[in-house]
Amino acid sequence: PIHVLKISIIEDSPIHREWLKAELHNHTEFDVVSIDRYAKSGIQSVKEYQPDIVLLDFQLEDMTGLEAAKRINVYDENIKIFMITAHTEITIIERLIGDKCIKGLAIKGSQYFADNLKPAIKNIGAGGVY
Repeated sequence: PIHVLKISIIEDSPIHREWLKAELHNHTEFDVVSIDRYAKSGIQSVKEYQPDIVLLDFQLEDMTGLEAAKRINVYDENIKIFMITAHTEITIIERLIGDKCIKGLAIKGSQYFADNLKPAIKNIGAGGVY
């Protein structure tokens, strides 16, 4: 039997929200349980739907993805955070890589982002990092 990973998306860009939803929608191993634009409503959705993984944008309108990740981690440290960012500044990347709350990091706009999204989510769901 396939283990279905429950996924919450917290992303402020409508284009990226729709793309993530479309990418994951037709795959039997993923169940997108919530999609939010703001961190605060996203954190509430996480508490309500108990996802396995949260796809979390780094730059949100109401707080940083790091702050949201910490709040989710305090609520339930077993929920895995997959941070998604358009930032490529090394200081930001190093902060994200060094944060113990974050199990995955992907750069939007990287040539590998689309190809690796689903395998990366599966890997994180299985306890790995990306």
